[in-house]
Amino acid sequence: MRTFNAGVWMDHTQARIIDPALDPPLVRVVRSLSEGMVREPGQGPSGVRLGFGRSSNDEYGKHHVFMDEQHKYFRQLANALTGYETIYIFGPTPVHRQFANYLRRDRRFKFSNIAVDKAGYINDRMIAEQVRDFFYPGRIRNVPWRKYRNV
Repeated sequence: MRTFNAGVWMDHTQARIIDPALDPPLVRVVRSLSEGMVREPGQGPSGVRLGFGRSSNDEYGKHHVFMDEQHKYFRQLANALTGYETIYIFGPTPVHRQFANYLRRDRRFKFSNIAVDKAGYINDRMIAEQVRDFFYPGRIRNVPWRKYRNV
């Protein structure tokens, strides 16, 4: 019987979902909406849109817009992870712990095992290696044959 494992590397702008059972591993990218809130230094006020014909510069409105975008990002990512039994979440920012708490509150993931770890900004190959090392800790990695040759 195949178990459904998924590794998720994430930060505030994007998440990469990896299925370690496939070779080469399938990497799906889920992007956040908060990427559009980036403000260039030296520009005027950001003017956050609060509805039809309304904009504001207040902290309260900006915070709620950011939290709403983050909730949509988490919901979109949770929909992509529905059906996995074990989920390994890691990343460089605290958002991976926030997302793990979001999943633990979600009824769809009541029986899922959720593991959290810290990692840096790494490329897709290194993300796949870390996910495989988590799910298959005793596996032999692809290394040059000269290291194992009997001399």
